[in-house]
Amino acid sequence: MIFEAARKALKEHYGNREWNNLKELQSERDRLTAEQIALYAERKKLKNRIKEIETIKGNVDLILGNEEQMTQKPFVI
Repeated sequence: MIFEAARKALKEHYGNREWNNLKELQSERDRLTAEQIALYAERKKLKNRIKEIETIKGNVDLILGNEEQMTQKPFVI
């Protein structure tokens, strides 16, 4: 059952392409694995960048919020 599911997925992705040998499949797997690793690394960088931007936005909101509060409250001497 698992074999048939894998065969069906390969046919959907590659069509009726004939695989001549195991080395060809292994090289394709290695290429896809390398691509996956690169995409995960890029995803990690983007997630870190989003986190950094959210922190900056929070700080700006905090600063602007404090300035608004200072201008609204009268100073008592």
